[in-house]
Amino acid sequence: MSGTTGNWPGGLRVDGNRVYGSPVQTTGNVFFVDSGAANGSDVPGHGRRKERPFATLDYAVGRCTANNGDVIYVMPGHVESVIAAGGLTLDVAGITIVFLGNGDDRATISFGTAVGADMEVDAAGVTLINPRFEAAIDALTGPIDVDAADFTIIGGEWYDGTTIDTTDCIVADANADRMKIYGWTYHVGDGAGTQKQSQIQVAAATDVELVGLRIAGDFGTGVVENGTAWVNALLDDCILENQSVTPTVAILLQATSSGTMRDVQLRIASGVTYLTAGNDMQFFNVSGVGTDAGAGTQIGILEDTATNFIGVDDANNVADTTNVAANENGSILERLEQLQEAVNIGTGTSLGANKSLVDALGTDGVTPIDSAVSVLGAIGINDADNAFSSSSVVANVDGSVLERLEAIMDPTGAYVPGLGYRVTKTSTTSGTADDIFDVTGTIMATAIIGEVTTGFGTVTTCKLNIKTDNVDLCAATTITSDADGTMYFLSGDTGAIMNVTDIPVLRLAQLSGGAHTPIIIGNAGVACVIEQTLDQAGTGAVLWTMYYFPMSATATVTASA
Repeated sequence: MSGTTGNWPGGLRVDGNRVYGSPVQTTGNVFFVDSGAANGSDVPGHGRRKERPFATLDYAVGRCTANNGDVIYVMPGHVESVIAAGGLTLDVAGITIVFLGNGDDRATISFGTAVGADMEVDAAGVTLINPRFEAAIDALTGPIDVDAADFTIIGGEWYDGTTIDTTDCIVADANADRMKIYGWTYHVGDGAGTQKQSQIQVAAATDVELVGLRIAGDFGTGVVENGTAWVNALLDDCILENQSVTPTVAILLQATSSGTMRDVQLRIASGVTYLTAGNDMQFFNVSGVGTDAGAGTQIGILEDTATNFIGVDDANNVADTTNVAANENGSILERLEQLQEAVNIGTGTSLGANKSLVDALGTDGVTPIDSAVSVLGAIGINDADNAFSSSSVVANVDGSVLERLEAIMDPTGAYVPGLGYRVTKTSTTSGTADDIFDVTGTIMATAIIGEVTTGFGTVTTCKLNIKTDNVDLCAATTITSDADGTMYFLSGDTGAIMNVTDIPVLRLAQLSGGAHTPIIIGNAGVACVIEQTLDQAGTGAVLWTMYYFPMSATATVTASA
């Protein structure tokens, strides 16, 4: 082993206390450990060169000076056997231990003989880089025992074996403040040993960071277990899978555990309880899944029940304006209620009267779904003909999906995205004025279009005006002998804001040219009438269509009687 270089093909060159070709540079002492070296020995005078290393890591730790920045390089192929409680004690503050090698040749700490065999971290600021750990006996109870602050593992891997499972692997008590586990991977054996409880167990420590964990296995408590509430912990970029068929959570937390999870994916055998008691944790891009090939459910505020997810308050199973605040942000019922209230429309039974998700989608909380308890009724389709029309919407039960959507999108008539609400009226009076639209409040007409449905046989001119104020909307235009289907619309070059007392006269032009000019019509609280006038008697009819947006909650346009 003494001639190998591990991860550094150029070798390790020692100049004084500075080691070149490695990821760690120091002005402290540098020691080498290699149990396979022919001349390796735990005696003074060894350890300074990789050709004359120490034989054990435990001895090398004892040669270090606290807080001196000392570094220990454990050579490829080295195996440190820990066979009893405290068999390896890291009790010198501020040391760094680098494990060299790749794959099975990586320097390893092996725990065996006694289930209580452990490596005790009893001094602050100890760092392990690239360590490989293995269980040589079943049911180890805390082989990595962290009892001091600022302990760090970078790039660590744990291996269980055939009929060997580690009960709890990393066990950190309340003294393990600022413990950092970066890039930890668990390799399960055959899973036939004693039931595992957790891979990482943390008590009431502060500012613990668990980053880049990749752990999958059958754990009886949780992949990560927070036995006593930690403070301001960080879990980042973790994939945790608990294969316990019970099922069991991926992360067990206490009710007052605080901190942040971000970019974390949790997998359990079934169900939706991915973690427990996340009351004081914050979640950013955290998801859970309980089915094969599942896409994952976003975890924000912990959804501990299905009713919370859809937004029903657990206290009384009622979702209304008094308890929307108790519903989960983004829940189905909350979103529907907010949308309905925002547009001030919809007069059916409120969502607040509904008692369940089924009621919210299909009933008023009292009567069955469309009197037939069918899916079609729930989404608002009349069971009689399985068709959706204005006549069948009336038959829908208050609260159905289609009725809610129609109420939101279409309070007075058809709605066309980009153009607005639509109202139509056919004018058949010739030679005289004919009222076509009644306007209440203020609206913005995005388009007023006329379609000749019956042609006029004599010379006829047509114009629109606001009858209430006797203000022309457009100049008179000849529509004599136009074929059925000829369409006219208001056009002009002005873009001025207009009202009932000051409207620049536009043109009534065929639809093939020009540009429609949206116009503001009406004053809030004042009704007005738009009329068509023809200057000649004759047989003919024009279908008028107005597209508009209300400028206030109460503004409407209806076809004149």
